[in-house]
Amino acid sequence: MVITNDDMLAGRIQLLRNHGGVRAGNWYRYEAAGYNYRLSDIHGAMGVVQMTKLPVLIERRRALARQLRERLTGVGGIRLPEDPPWGGHIYQSFVILVDDWMDRDQVIKDLRARDIETTLGTYALHDQPFYQLRYGYVTGQLPNSHAAFKRTITLPLYPQMSEADLDTIATELRAAIESQRV
Repeated sequence: MVITNDDMLAGRIQLLRNHGGVRAGNWYRYEAAGYNYRLSDIHGAMGVVQMTKLPVLIERRRALARQLRERLTGVGGIRLPEDPPWGGHIYQSFVILVDDWMDRDQVIKDLRARDIETTLGTYALHDQPFYQLRYGYVTGQLPNSHAAFKRTITLPLYPQMSEADLDTIATELRAAIESQRV
């Protein structure tokens, strides 16, 4: 589901979602190479209902992110996400950056062993085989995105979380980091 207030963008999306075809009488005229990205009526109806909940869900995520950030402030070896000065972060993910000395993959393993599902925080597309073959990128060519790929972790954050869940995440992340200092 895509929502926009840009009429030109909406027209382009509508074209591409239907194989790039525009109805011409009883037939379609294909003006672009598109996709089969149409929602069923049921999925569309569910999406519309979900959109009415969006402001509450976003505010809940922001509140949880603030609480998690408070619990993690002062933990050495990590950098926490911040709200950008131009607007509010919606916290689709809560991504932290670990210091260079830390083995990010081991932190993820340690957290999973402590029943906290985590994953890496971001990908560096230029490090991925498709983009290297297609566009000639080389691993590490873009050093900032490469570093983010190697040093980020996505921590759990979802609207149904409790205060106890946040406490557990903070406690276990501290323990996973401390185990690397030894």
